[in-house]
Amino acid sequence: MRPLSASAQDLEALLPVLHGRVSLIASANRRSDIETALRLAKEFKVKLILAGAAEGWEIAAAIAAAGVPVLVEPMNNIPGYDALGVRYANAAVLAKAGVKVALLETDTHKSRNLRQQAGTPCPTA
Repeated sequence: MRPLSASAQDLEALLPVLHGRVSLIASANRRSDIETALRLAKEFKVKLILAGAAEGWEIAAAIAAAGVPVLVEPMNNIPGYDALGVRYANAAVLAKAGVKVALLETDTHKSRNLRQQAGTPCPTA
């Protein structure tokens, strides 16, 4: 036998995901990472939820076709190493394509601002 990559308990915790009883939340911002997550979810028949998806607007139709919901940060518009194509209109473009969108704030100390962020008008959708 070869050694396990994780403890038996950690691997056992993944069983509900692999059996389709629990969704897997995957953090992916770059278009290529989102496409890989979609491909793996389809290949392994895993219920997927994307968190971040900053460049999701670029492939909104593919995300909608896969039936994958997305958790987005509404005020995320600063390009970074993992999302050069980020834009304010991400949530609007995803929703217009038919993607179920929910808002997410990864900085817990800023979560109180989420309602305000949700109401901030988007420059262009």
